[in-house]
Amino acid sequence: MATDDPDDPLALALRREVGPAELGSTSLLSFTIPAVAEDGAVVPVSLESRIARTDRLVLLAEKNPFPLLAAFDFAAPAVPFVTLRVKLNATGRVVALARANGRYFATERLVRVVVGGCG
Repeated sequence: MATDDPDDPLALALRREVGPAELGSTSLLSFTIPAVAEDGAVVPVSLESRIARTDRLVLLAEKNPFPLLAAFDFAAPAVPFVTLRVKLNATGRVVALARANGRYFATERLVRVVVGGCG
């Protein structure tokens, strides 16, 4: 998921969030974001986990000055679903994480940004 570069901001953000835990993958983590963002200042995102006992959703952007876009904590019986608009600085990977039962699951999408939204 992340690069081998220990100074990579995305790798640092992932380590900060998950620690030494390994990231799993699952089809139960649904992540919707456009493949091409015409305006990086307003990029729509939907994130939903159908993994039992999901208590946290996190969104990270590889090319933003600060990779953490959003983090949401859920208590039972809340449904772990969010929809929001984010700013993306440049073309790069956007990573969605879900924490359930103490384990982390991830999925990512490459988003091409036509006009950056962080500058």
